[in-house]
Amino acid sequence: MRALVTGATGFLGGALARRLVALRHDVLATGRDLREGARLREHGVEFAPAELGDRAALARMCAGRDRVFHCAALSSLWGRAQDFHTANVAGTDNVIAACSRAGVGRLIHVSSPSICMDTRDRQLITETEPLPARPINLYAGSKREAEKRVLAAAAAGLPVVVLRPQAVFGPGDPAIFPRILRLAQRGVFPVFGRGDSWIDITCLDNAVDALVLAAEAPERCVGQVYNVSNGDPRPTQELLNRLFAELGLHVRRPRIPFAAAFAAAAVLERLHTWLRLRGEPRLTRYSVCVLARTRTLDIAKARRDLGYVPRVDTDTGLRQFAGWWRENHGNV
Repeated sequence: MRALVTGATGFLGGALARRLVALRHDVLATGRDLREGARLREHGVEFAPAELGDRAALARMCAGRDRVFHCAALSSLWGRAQDFHTANVAGTDNVIAACSRAGVGRLIHVSSPSICMDTRDRQLITETEPLPARPINLYAGSKREAEKRVLAAAAAGLPVVVLRPQAVFGPGDPAIFPRILRLAQRGVFPVFGRGDSWIDITCLDNAVDALVLAAEAPERCVGQVYNVSNGDPRPTQELLNRLFAELGLHVRRPRIPFAAAFAAAAVLERLHTWLRLRGEPRLTRYSVCVLARTRTLDIAKARRDLGYVPRVDTDTGLRQFAGWWRENHGNV
């Protein structure tokens, strides 16, 4: 295939671009990070820096492409509404428009299961379940709107497949586990709520497998949404303790009631907003819910339609991440 990968200087997009080149596809990758772009070139990936707001550049890049993988997004626990809208909604609009004009054979859009999340426990969420009345944070709201616009384009005739990969991690992870480890290295990582929640995660190689399968899937998959995870829900605290053990990290785990943690996070968020502080609050309501509430996905549809089979299990993924972390960061 002749493929374009947006967000290729990010974690998932970069891994996808390298995989597609290894499979001998013709790959054009785009993103904003010139240093990561240079690394992609070292792997044989053609790289062209571009902003999603540059409609002319997107039009040129989509021309003659069989597949466009839209991996680019502003993914953060905290930020300004306008920034999320510009990156995730307006940027997706521009990708849709470029694909439509170029007659791209298929757009594979990376959405997020965060659009399904609220403050309740949610088990084995399917792709057809109603979304919460209100998004849990600004990021989720922007990804929800982006997915809505992609599906509207699909209804209008653009060939689209949407994936919702859950908590992608692995060697090179810049966000999920590093954020946890930065807090845990102080020697304390609280247990919020009852400590009995379950969570789904996705090894990087599995997420890339799903993207490749979505590009090659039968026409009946066009216009569909697919959950993606390891298909191996684990107790959240057991997973965290396993991560800490892999890195030889001794962490105290005091228990904090959910209501107290949620209220504290709300106060920190308000202070950040009122004082216009840089960075993100040490605790957000979203992160409290991630750690305290069950959120697992039903991936039966991806197994059935795409032939998706998670080939890297969670324990192997944790060992791979821990090995990479030790090699690149030393002791925690």
